[in-house]
Amino acid sequence: QWLEKKSGVIRQKMMGKRVNYAARTIIAPDCMLDTNEVGVPAEFARKLTIPMPVNQYNLARAEQLVRNGAERYPGCAGYQDLQGRRVDFSQVARFAQGLSSKNHVLFRHVVDGDVVLMNRQPSLHRPSILAHYVRVLGSERAFRLHYANCSSYNADFDGDEMNLHCLQDCLAQSEARELLNADCHYAVPKNGEPLRGLIQDHVVAGNLLTVRDTF
Repeated sequence: QWLEKKSGVIRQKMMGKRVNYAARTIIAPDCMLDTNEVGVPAEFARKLTIPMPVNQYNLARAEQLVRNGAERYPGCAGYQDLQGRRVDFSQVARFAQGLSSKNHVLFRHVVDGDVVLMNRQPSLHRPSILAHYVRVLGSERAFRLHYANCSSYNADFDGDEMNLHCLQDCLAQSEARELLNADCHYAVPKNGEPLRGLIQDHVVAGNLLTVRDTF
């Protein structure tokens, strides 16, 4: 019995892993989000970072992020030096004045519109990991998801937890947008059955809207 189930030594002690640039918390429903959005607590958005190469097109924005620093949102937590090492800010204002558009990479906070991966364990089929667009929330502590995502993740809102992963390069972000967009995975890969759609309140609301003399 010490090998079996979640409480067994294999799943409890030997299979645990830690990753950077990720977050985990409880999920809650929010029908005001788009079906491919995820609501992320502001506290998480300040802790998670995404690399932003500085160029001539985003130099002004990069300077403002540096001045905001790690504590003021939206800002950045550090930068990558010429040797490829990550450096946290010590003299923020001086670094902002010398910011170059050729060789700096900033580690900025997560903001609205960033693409991230969402996953609910156990990952039993392909739609268990999908890409969503971030909408930063206020002082909450839970991820927010639209009801249409429940079937994809086999999730409900009775205490389920999910993982968020921040993508760390442009190629991964592009693949997520084009190949993993949650709205594009609307059928079960195994047999083509519908996977995403309106449920419960949404179906009733659609019926009520079509009743005669509603408008």
